[in-house]
Amino acid sequence: MAGVGGENGMPKTFVIAADGNVSPSQRELAPEDLMRESRLPAITEKLHNPHFSAVELQLLIAEESALVIQEMKEYAHRPDGAPNVQYCAGLLNALHGLGKQVQLADAIRKHDDLNFDSPKLKFVLREFAEFFKQAARKALGKDSDTQVRSIMIHFHDLASMNEARIRSEVKKMGNGAEDIPFEGTKPLNSNA
Repeated sequence: MAGVGGENGMPKTFVIAADGNVSPSQRELAPEDLMRESRLPAITEKLHNPHFSAVELQLLIAEESALVIQEMKEYAHRPDGAPNVQYCAGLLNALHGLGKQVQLADAIRKHDDLNFDSPKLKFVLREFAEFFKQAARKALGKDSDTQVRSIMIHFHDLASMNEARIRSEVKKMGNGAEDIPFEGTKPLNSNA
């Protein structure tokens, strides 16, 4: 049976013999213990990119996990491999946690803060329509109900015709993390 301890980066293995004697032994890590192909540099590079692809990042994390599992299998068959197996297990847990963080970050990045169908936005839009109606009444003067009603019908028609375009433009803007230059108001689709 073996126990694990260590200091100064060098694993210390305690071997317990059948007669109960404990003998500590220290060994330096062999070069093959430290050298393996790793995806961590590519993962780190992708994490620094604010427009990272979550799919690509998850694939890199899966590849790194597979490499760690391979390494873990190799150590499992060595008599002195227990510390390395434990290290690999910790690394797998960290990679799993990183994968969850990537999923969460991607979900937050894709979250649409402007819900066109929310009661709050509908309330705000109704209020603005009412302000527009009051402004039309004030500008046109008394006895203008027919003209105001006509303006409001045209306004409603224009808003309905442009709803899909507006939703599309807002979706392109994302959640505000990207710097999208303001191009001003686009012309409304109207026959007038």
